[in-house]
Amino acid sequence: MSSLSDNLHRMSNKELNGLAQNRWTDKDIQVKLAAHPYLLCRQHLSANTNICKEAVEVLMKGKSRSVKWN
Repeated sequence: MSSLSDNLHRMSNKELNGLAQNRWTDKDIQVKLAAHPYLLCRQHLSANTNICKEAVEVLMKGKSRSVKWN
């Protein structure tokens, strides 16, 4: 695991949004962002063109419809 995924809980919302929008973010980070409670971060992740299947599954299991519509 990367050090980024180990420190997601320490990051600010701006940093989380940046990772969610980044097309080259690792799969393990995407999955952790998909499970994160910050809605805007999950919305950015759902709009990411290179989102992994595991992160999509986590997002689809959630309650937020705005994430599912992307």
